[in-house]
Amino acid sequence: MNIFLTGDINIGKSTVIDKVIKKTKYNKKDIKGFKTRALLEKEKVIGFYIDPINYKKVDMSKRIIGKEVNDRWIGITKNFEEYGFNLVKDIINSKEKLVVLDELGFFENKAVKFQDSIHKLLSSNKLILGVIKPVQIPFMDSIRERKDVEVFAVSKYNRGDLPEKIYKRIK
Repeated sequence: MNIFLTGDINIGKSTVIDKVIKKTKYNKKDIKGFKTRALLEKEKVIGFYIDPINYKKVDMSKRIIGKEVNDRWIGITKNFEEYGFNLVKDIINSKEKLVVLDELGFFENKAVKFQDSIHKLLSSNKLILGVIKPVQIPFMDSIRERKDVEVFAVSKYNRGDLPEKIYKRIK
């Protein structure tokens, strides 16, 4: 089963996922995946990086997936195609049944090998709890259009009830 959350920045998507996981039988060691984190310098966001869950953390330069160039955010395709791809491959081959993908978006737009590995992961028998950006781009659309994917829009009105609703879907 593949469940994704979408919604505005800081609306509580990651919090909903954390609350769903707390309701399940899974411990932290039973989970694979990643969270996308802001890379800060003097309290200013200068980039974003992959923070893996139960996977080797390599040099930060290989985990940075987005940075600002000339007031525009760009994805670092090479890091998706190398570190990101190997991380997803490890998840596919692992025994863990719960996977967190927080989050998928436009940074990986040109990372075809990484995108293909995500689709292979979504076709596995693992439970996926993820976040996708609410943008209309081919990669995001390809996830939303899958018949084995359910997408929940998170808002300030439903975020309190969503963890229980999602838990009932997955238990």
